[in-house]
Parts: sequence; C-alpha cells; structure tokens
Amino acid sequence: MPSCKALFLPEGISDHYPTKVVLNEEYKTKKGFQFCNVWTKHSKFLPIVQEGWKAHIEDGMMYQVVRKLKLLKKKLRVLHVEEFQNIVSEANANRGKLKHAQMQLQRYPYSIDCQQRDS
Repeated sequence: MPSCKALFLPEGISDHYPTKVVLNEEYKTKKGFQFCNVWTKHSKFLPIVQEGWKAHIEDGMMYQVVRKLKLLKKKLRVLHVEEFQNIVSEANANRGKLKHAQMQLQRYPYSIDCQQRDS
C-alpha cells in the first residue's frame, strides 16, 4: 500500500469537511477515454461510428453494446491521432493564456497594452 495523507479542507457552506487524499507514489495508469465534440464535425466521424455499430458480435445484448463501444473507442483514438493530435493540450494552453489575460485586465483595467494584446 502506498503511503498517503489526508487533508481536511474548510467546510465552506456545507456542514461536511471535504477531504483530499494525496498518494505519495506515482502510479502509471492508462489515460481514460476523452470524447472531443469537434470529432463530430469531421467527415470521417460518421462512417467510423456507423461501421463500428454495424459490427456483428455474438453474445448477450449488453455485452454487444460494451464490445462495440470498445471497438469504436479504438477507431476514434486513431482518428484523434491522425487529425486532432494536440487539440486538448492546445485548448488547455489557450485557457491558461485567457486566464492570464483576464487577470492582467483586472489588475490594470486602463492599460492599453493589456486591452490590445493578441497573445
């Protein structure tokens, strides 16, 4: 069992104390599947979904659904790598830039530099 510690945070508006558990060891886990809405606008998306959903799988209905979703996930990951490799990291970087620009505007609301900055 890895060593860990629990942090008890302020209760806020609730009568419960939120608890944050911090593990001191790093675990390598497989990154979870993350669906990107922009995929739906790509010309290959609908054919991939249709092909994946038409796959013939023998077994119970729930197993068929789970198996089809797993197959579909693999094909969507390939689409992501081919067409949208860095979209999530770029979006996160842009969110960070936006947050920084908003903080600068709050600090210096009359600064023309802050108001006209592109990046």
